[in-house]
Amino acid sequence: MLLRLAVTLFNRLVSASISTKLENSLLTDRLVKPQNTNVFARNYMRGLGISSLTLRTESKVMQCLKESLKAPPSESTFSMGEAAGARQADIGLGALCYCDLHLTRQVRMQDNALLRYQVFTDRLHNICGYFGASCVAVCRTPGLLKFTSKIDHTRLCSTNATKTPNSNLQLLAKEEKKKRYFTNPFPDYVDPRSTPYEFDEKHVKHLIAVYVDGVLEKCSPGYDDEEMRGDLYIGNAGIAYMFWKMSRSPQTQALYPALKHAHDFICNAKANTHRYKKPSAEPFSFLYGNAGIYAVSAAVSHDLKLMQELSDDLVNFKAGITSSKALSRTQYGWDEMLLGRAGYLAGCYWLNDIMPRKEVTDDDLISICQLIIANGREYAEQFKAPLPLMYQWRGREYLGAAHGLCAILHMLLESPWFRTDPISAPSADLRDIKKSIDYFLALQDDEGNFPVALENLGRDRDTRLVHWCHGAPGAVYLLAKAYLIFKEDKYMQALRRSSDLVWNKGFLRKGPGICHGVAGNGYVFLLLYRLTHEPKYLYRAVKYMELLTNAEFQQRARIPNCPHSLFEGVAGTVCFLIDLLNPKQAQFPFMDVFH
Repeated sequence: MLLRLAVTLFNRLVSASISTKLENSLLTDRLVKPQNTNVFARNYMRGLGISSLTLRTESKVMQCLKESLKAPPSESTFSMGEAAGARQADIGLGALCYCDLHLTRQVRMQDNALLRYQVFTDRLHNICGYFGASCVAVCRTPGLLKFTSKIDHTRLCSTNATKTPNSNLQLLAKEEKKKRYFTNPFPDYVDPRSTPYEFDEKHVKHLIAVYVDGVLEKCSPGYDDEEMRGDLYIGNAGIAYMFWKMSRSPQTQALYPALKHAHDFICNAKANTHRYKKPSAEPFSFLYGNAGIYAVSAAVSHDLKLMQELSDDLVNFKAGITSSKALSRTQYGWDEMLLGRAGYLAGCYWLNDIMPRKEVTDDDLISICQLIIANGREYAEQFKAPLPLMYQWRGREYLGAAHGLCAILHMLLESPWFRTDPISAPSADLRDIKKSIDYFLALQDDEGNFPVALENLGRDRDTRLVHWCHGAPGAVYLLAKAYLIFKEDKYMQALRRSSDLVWNKGFLRKGPGICHGVAGNGYVFLLLYRLTHEPKYLYRAVKYMELLTNAEFQQRARIPNCPHSLFEGVAGTVCFLIDLLNPKQAQFPFMDVFH
């Protein structure tokens, strides 16, 4: 979405009437809202120190730049027209780097700008106009490359990049793609004799203690350097959930006063719930909002027998029932996992499982499911989607678990409709859910992965992500639930392909977390083990635990933005390790397919 914001911005700034042809026809129907573009424009120009008047002036040299692009790459000094074009190209490349690379703390933007040249090229195939031309100008002009990326130009010269920039930069781009994951150093499981392994419970508990000690040292409530976020995804509620889970495990409950720590962290999270009381943060937002905070607080209050707190927590959590039904059906984007109704349903199912009585009625659950289905049908019909139910988040038709289709369908399958035999879902709803699942299944490639979004169907498969948030590690929960309900072998075969993909390409450089890290991918094997009881998958899960202490991983893995949190950091890793101690009860947080 950010990329399209940048494209729209630059097309408007140059005030040029340029027709845009996109290779994927889906993109032509997805335009960016002007108000979002204006906000992006103001922030981006402010960061660059550039006035809108300057940009309007520079747009006059557009035709000159187009003509210069037809000439061979030059190593001479810039003419006046080329100099003006260079400034525009610098802006274009900067925007592309910002939108596509998200500027990690560990890798310099300039290095990424060079190494991901091929990714830029792929993106530019879908972009016409001045923004695209400016970026091409950067890639074609060695002097401008040096100016914009601030890299060591002598290194480029030594590889003859000035003479054959495409081949050399493409090679570097391929090397960068490989850096998304480390090579798995372990042989795959064959049988107990050829691939024996030992599970060391003491080692796992020691690893848990190392992570938890780091959390307590850096994130204790009130710690000055800790951002006072409350939510489950990267806030204190997620850490409270980790301690609550630890208190429920016979293997770990004696390691720390876990419930006390859980209460301390969740009280801090509740003290910050005012941050999420905004029009854009609905009361039913679970992983990113207040609903998740109150759900975890209810679990902690129940176990501590704090009955008044429990009552207050449940009242606050159930406020999401009314708000989830009140939102207009025409307001797309509120059905996904992190902020939308699917996430709220996940919280409802979880609370109903862990509480002594059912806190959210079947009627309320079904009402929310019916609204999700109605939204999916309306969107699919209006935007001519190739499946009966489709959704979007911020302008993109995501397929992954965090913001997309597979988690939404998974939460529909968890509804009371599918807990009866025969299934009690209305025939039209059942038909649309099943057809949507099967369409999603058909998108799986021969490696076992899935595209990030519908508009990415024609993209290079090497660019597909192996994360819980986007890719097979999040899709497996939908496939597993579909297999348990419909008993069709095609879902199990898809699960096995996804597991093989994660084994080969899931040792991620992004860190130990569960959203886009090693622990989240390790959960794939625990899921397959619970489904099949095959030792192969428990072996793989154990080896992924060992990868956490792998020397290459410890030295070269990236540090997440929130390194102690539930979804990005080590709090989620601790949950994976706790489940590894009792694999027959393992479950990815709030996505249990066996409840």
